[in-house]
Amino acid sequence: MIRVTDAAIRDIFTNDLLVKDRVTLKDFTKPSPEVIKKLLAASRDHRKEHYRFMQSGDYKDNFDPETATDEEWEGRAKSLLFLSKREQELANLLTIRMSLNEHLGDAIVPVGVGSNRPVTCPCSVNSYSAPRAERHVQR
Repeated sequence: MIRVTDAAIRDIFTNDLLVKDRVTLKDFTKPSPEVIKKLLAASRDHRKEHYRFMQSGDYKDNFDPETATDEEWEGRAKSLLFLSKREQELANLLTIRMSLNEHLGDAIVPVGVGSNRPVTCPCSVNSYSAPRAERHVQR
């Protein structure tokens, strides 16, 4: 269960959330109720901003998921709507991680401990997730 949760956290594009201090690296493995509340509040605010400022043409652009570059995907991921969705999903996953920490405690072994694989951060610069879950590009 912990591996599935951590993998789902890794699949979320979080670089901008780290830069904006919405989350820290520690929050990925030891989340607190405060960081979850902060993410949920930010998600609601960004969703409201999206609806307030969006134009009808925003939904009718010529974005082709099959041919989009990494930069186009990153721009899309940083839009208010997708930022809101990423914050909501991360809050949900961190809630699960917090519950697992409470119930399993020291039984949780980080990825890499006791194996040849290095311990990695969920926001590893080696992975990038686009707004759509089925699009995962390795850099």
